[in-house]
Amino acid sequence: MQELGAARKALVFTESSRTQRYLKEFLEENGYRGKVVTFNGQNNEQLSKDIYALWLEKNSTTGRISGSLNVDMRMALVDFFRDHGEVMIATEAAAEGINLQFCSLIVNYDLPWNPQRIEQRIGRCHRYGQKHDVVVINFLNEDNLADQRIYALLKEKFQLFDGVFGASDEILGRVESGIDFEKRILDIFETCRHPAEIEAAFTALQAELDQPIQERIAQARQMLFEHFDEDVVGRLKFRMDETKQRLDTATHHFWELTKFIYRDVYSFNDEKMIFGDDAAFIARGERPQDGQRIPIYHYLETKPQEALDPLQMPKHKRGDPKVPVTGYPYRMSDLMGESVIKRGRVLELSEACLTFSLASHPHKIAILEEQRGKSGWLWLARLTIKTFEEIDTLIFTACDANGQLLPTAFGEKLFVLSASEEATGTPCRHKDVLEAAKSKKVADLLVESEQSNHAYFNEELDKLDRWADDLKTGLELELKQLERDIKEADRQSKQLISLQEKLEFQKKKAAFEKRRSQKRHELFTSQDQVDRRREELISQLEKQLQASTHEVTEVFKIEWRLV
Repeated sequence: MQELGAARKALVFTESSRTQRYLKEFLEENGYRGKVVTFNGQNNEQLSKDIYALWLEKNSTTGRISGSLNVDMRMALVDFFRDHGEVMIATEAAAEGINLQFCSLIVNYDLPWNPQRIEQRIGRCHRYGQKHDVVVINFLNEDNLADQRIYALLKEKFQLFDGVFGASDEILGRVESGIDFEKRILDIFETCRHPAEIEAAFTALQAELDQPIQERIAQARQMLFEHFDEDVVGRLKFRMDETKQRLDTATHHFWELTKFIYRDVYSFNDEKMIFGDDAAFIARGERPQDGQRIPIYHYLETKPQEALDPLQMPKHKRGDPKVPVTGYPYRMSDLMGESVIKRGRVLELSEACLTFSLASHPHKIAILEEQRGKSGWLWLARLTIKTFEEIDTLIFTACDANGQLLPTAFGEKLFVLSASEEATGTPCRHKDVLEAAKSKKVADLLVESEQSNHAYFNEELDKLDRWADDLKTGLELELKQLERDIKEADRQSKQLISLQEKLEFQKKKAAFEKRRSQKRHELFTSQDQVDRRREELISQLEKQLQASTHEVTEVFKIEWRLV
């Protein structure tokens, strides 16, 4: 991790608190004393209490203290791990609800059978804000055939650890719920005693899962290459030079919009995707003072505050090279990027005639080649649909000079080209054709939105059903384990001679029986909880549907000419 420039930190997951205590003692005896923190469901160790007390004192005036012991304790342990510790040893309590982007090494000392729990573990570190590849190390008992087959299934079928473009994200939860998968594995452990039986059981399970998993992976690949957008670029971890070659349309348009908005303020370098220099000072009739730092903004870079060479900027607008230069990252999502988009959205665009140059474009665009030398009209409208979420869609409607409608893609591709604006244009002679085409597209999109709403509703209900099944199955597994614990306590109690020891085992048995009664009660009340959640979901969806609206806004109308 040091060689990669990552923080010297490791997150170790284990299934039991006993193993957690063992690992802590082992590491402290081997060079990590004072650098190990534990995280579990109780967090009642003395070290955790001391860390919590110091955290309360430190944050007494910061406003971070929530007043909830559980929440504040978790934040205190995470802060200690980030600022002072090198190793956090965690049980499943840390698999959800905490953010550890500053750590990029995960060790699964115990590997759970539930693939979704593994995803949750990895997701603690592999999330937004992580600056390095996350390394996952899995401990495996190579002498145990069943453990080997479980690992192979998780790795090769679910592609949890090294799958191409994270295919596991696309298939988990769609093959079957994680707890059902875990139950299947448990059944194999309980019923198979010989290597041949274990081999046959796992082979049958893999064969059963293979088809749905392969179908999901194929769909994921198809979606990847058909919709090569900004999110996919991030998932595939392309280097900077590869990313530049695969810039998606949205990124390209955003860069061009930035150039337009700041055309009289900054100078731009398309190759390095940076802008700034002293053009801003020139625009205000000023010159930078001695030692004053000139801002340069760099797009798609990852290192903020990186010193940039002034010689990178266009020579005719370059200032004194001795003046210090500082670099700032520039994104769609930051304040400056959002400001550019907002200013672009409110631009008043009167009707105009644009001449697009296909000859100067470096690549062939077949749909435009067919219309080269021709002209026509193009309208752009924006459809805003508000239902479960707000959706903005741009609607291109174009026709040629004879009123023949052109594909939607024609309008989209036109704006990949450079263009010049002419002072006057010919009034549109086919307004009725374009208006009818626009209305039809709006109607089609509203139908698609309605179908999407149905799919969303069904998906939410499916999630609720899976959650209910997981809740019920989980409680049944705990009850089954408690039954075994009670029988084992009875068996051991009968073999003891000492009355005191018998008494201790009876107390232990009574504790098990009390927990069994609690779990049975939880099992009975869980259905009421599911029913309440279902009613809340239906009520929420009903309110959102009643509030659904749509609005069509004109963006611009132009006459186009293609040369």
